Amino acid sequence: MTMAVRQEIEKYFNLSARKRFEYLCRFHNPAAELKRLCRNITPKIIFNQEGIEKSPRIMLIGAYELSDLPAGRFNAPPFGLQRLASWLRAAGVNAQVFDITSRSRKELFSLLRKHHFNLIGFSILAPTFANDIQLSYEVKHLTPTNLLVAGGHLTTARPDLLIKSPFDYLIFGYGEDPLLNVITRIATSKHVDFGIPGLWKRDRSGNFIGSFAKVPAYSDLKAYSFLLNPAIGTDIPYRSTSGLYKGFPSNRIDVFRFIAQGFCTRKCLFCSPRNFLRYACGKTPHYISLNAEDRFMVIDNILERLPKLKTIFINDDDFFADKRIAENFFTKIITSTTGTLRDVKFIISSRIDELDATILSLAKRAGVILINIGVESFSAVGLRSLNKNIICRNHNIPLFIARSLRMILRAGITPSANLIIFYPEVTWHQIYQTIKGALNLIEKGGEVNLTRYVRVYYGAEILEDATIPRMSYAVPILNNLYPERSYIHVHDTVLLPKKREMRRFSEKVITKRVENEERTKQKYCWSYKRAPQKVVQLIFLKSLMEEARKAGYVSFSIAIDHIKRIDRLIHEEFGKIGFQLKDEVNHSFPVLSLQKTDQKIATNFKRKLQAFNFPRYLVKFYFDLITKSFCALLNDKKYVAIKPYLIYLFFGKEKWTFLDLDDLDKYVVVQNLINVQPTLTDEQKTIILSAFEIKSNPRILDKLRLLANHDVWYGPDEQNRYSRQIKEMLKRLL
Repeated sequence: MTMAVRQEIEKYFNLSARKRFEYLCRFHNPAAELKRLCRNITPKIIFNQEGIEKSPRIMLIGAYELSDLPAGRFNAPPFGLQRLASWLRAAGVNAQVFDITSRSRKELFSLLRKHHFNLIGFSILAPTFANDIQLSYEVKHLTPTNLLVAGGHLTTARPDLLIKSPFDYLIFGYGEDPLLNVITRIATSKHVDFGIPGLWKRDRSGNFIGSFAKVPAYSDLKAYSFLLNPAIGTDIPYRSTSGLYKGFPSNRIDVFRFIAQGFCTRKCLFCSPRNFLRYACGKTPHYISLNAEDRFMVIDNILERLPKLKTIFINDDDFFADKRIAENFFTKIITSTTGTLRDVKFIISSRIDELDATILSLAKRAGVILINIGVESFSAVGLRSLNKNIICRNHNIPLFIARSLRMILRAGITPSANLIIFYPEVTWHQIYQTIKGALNLIEKGGEVNLTRYVRVYYGAEILEDATIPRMSYAVPILNNLYPERSYIHVHDTVLLPKKREMRRFSEKVITKRVENEERTKQKYCWSYKRAPQKVVQLIFLKSLMEEARKAGYVSFSIAIDHIKRIDRLIHEEFGKIGFQLKDEVNHSFPVLSLQKTDQKIATNFKRKLQAFNFPRYLVKFYFDLITKSFCALLNDKKYVAIKPYLIYLFFGKEKWTFLDLDDLDKYVVVQNLINVQPTLTDEQKTIILSAFEIKSNPRILDKLRLLANHDVWYGPDEQNRYSRQIKEMLKRLL
């Protein structure tokens, strides 16, 4: 880099934010000019940023998750949006990220009322689609003049699902370049044309049209990555849980996550991220990844800004895709003289067939504490059905997987094996192989992450197989601004086993898992919503063996032997974090599944029910609801009339904890439970509804009408027979 070019770059980054933006507005493609300025930049130049109060203001809202993580599972905020915001800040744009999952909608709406934003962006993912769309309508209703932009994986893979949404623009692939180009045109009152690569906008008929994104080059990935850290600030925006979960090391919970790789080059049928850029660019791009020097500089940059950071998760799908880069990176970390760098720990992901003793030794010395391994199954037949081509010399894949995991353990690193239990071609023999492999790994000090079914994320090639049964559920999406645009979205959540016998077996196992988790929490007086991560996995294995024994898949002695091993491991895990056995604790009124702050509410509610002469079994039933012992209802003969809806809650929406249900589910469940008991007085009904904060508001009634009058309903195969009963229940409510 010549002295003249360096002086030009320094001059740009010494400008105020507004001046930077004005400079970029002179160019037809501001993103390209910013990329040129950042191409050979050093971290010290980037840090020299000034105030941004007078620049264009935009907000980026993260995907809206509602589920609870098990205790001890690592957690990280949407750093992809942080990277995008930092790119915009370098251009002089006032960009901020709102993590809706860790904050509140009330806080978001208050912020939108207080400040005007030139543009609001949403990250749309397949698992959070319904929540994201509903939130976007509410934001549009609150600020109808603001422009809304959607990006993220689902936007790129299935833009057709967003035609009825309130979004004005869609962004395919990486959002840095198209978003900056849109902002400069809007802020300078220029026409936003259809020729911006990666940007799609509505035409007069309401459809989205545009052009594919440009194939990213190495310089693009480098420019985006170097701008990640300085813009985040001195406080890491964690959804911090380390203070809540006593007994868990903080370096396994709160982590800093970033991606240094474009995509994975393998062709597993169930994987969708590898197709992300193919959908965005219209063709398969070349593999790109930051080299060792650039990765090291990014991490050094992080630690310069965040010196108290303990753990970094390099969230590439396949960290060892290029072993030369990995070896050079580890060598740089080992030989570094930076004090903070020697204390930081790393979490990485890899394939099982890319590891050897040499590179694992380097990884250990560099500070790697955990490697996520996409094992998927300990069965060779099962892996072939998923196109998970593991390369090994002797072709004995189960033995190769077991030896490789032991090799990781010998290196002093914890392997965490990702396993899918009920994939489409699964048989009991394949499941049993996976159970044995998982138990052996846990006993030796490793970890497992068990997935019940193949999760459907748009873009995966396995979706092209129409013979695979799917579990679906209908989501009502209301539009308060334009009621005529309200609609039902039928979402595919999981792919099920092809054999009906395996599908029924899977349903029984999942039901048993929920019951076993509740019993285990009560036994060890565990007060959090979910049991610890390792315990959750062990409970799943235990439920598999219990139901397999009932189904006759394994003998009684084999099942009991496995269950005893699992119970011992659960006991050891609770012993590490501290516990009290239920029989050893004298609770005058045990509410084992609630936090202490909620125990008084549950107790007062029970007393109120007793005062109004509710039958004893109803008092117990509603108390079980409010204390989240919801799973016991499936086996209670008194509630046969609503069993179809309970099954829908278990298997359709995968929400088994009553207090975590949305308003619609609460309304339907409680109203139908009340209707089962016609002898209840109006006053008694009011008490129940008020206890669960359920109100007959127009929004809930509109959702009910949408569901009751729609032809598409819940479930695959066996669950279709419940649809008519559920629809009849809804119509009775209306």
